Amino acid sequence: MTNYSIERLQKLVGVIRAAAMAGDVCPTNDAVVGKFELRSPSAASEMIRGAERAGLIVVQRGISSRVVSAPDGSWRTAGFVSPHSEAAAKRAHTPGTRTTRRRERWQATPPRLGGRPPGELRGPLPPVLREPPLVLAPRAPGHTCLWPMWGHEGRPTGIFCDAPRDGGRLPYCAKHHTLAVRPKGDAA
Repeated sequence: MTNYSIERLQKLVGVIRAAAMAGDVCPTNDAVVGKFELRSPSAASEMIRGAERAGLIVVQRGISSRVVSAPDGSWRTAGFVSPHSEAAAKRAHTPGTRTTRRRERWQATPPRLGGRPPGELRGPLPPVLREPPLVLAPRAPGHTCLWPMWGHEGRPTGIFCDAPRDGGRLPYCAKHHTLAVRPKGDAA
């Protein structure tokens, strides 16, 4: 909400009062935008609400019109607000009415997840599933094949071929050495 200075609100009341004295309807939001160089029609409506909150005017709102009068009733803009619309406007701002209670409940309620409050989700939340820590079997370094025995898409399991190495100095057994090393002269 933008706060307007009391001088600016009094100038707005002067414009509305002049329309009332001329027997005209309340200036539209677009007319107020042009007069006060506001950014949008909703800013004009907000300015009129500010004057109403400050006690400078009394506003009766209809579906597509409003009638503004002085708090003491000395002047009033032309127009008509249907009793139904006036009653609905009073109910919307009267404490204890269903509309006001709904608004207050809505403003006081924290956001809901999936239409339910956070504590009312379908039962308790499941525990977080974590993979067990990787435990490697003790190995005799330098004596067994180091070919991994898990797929490329899977998580490493730490399990290796463990067959005796081919020749002792190569990292793989004879079977896996032929898979890992390409003979010289082979084209890719």
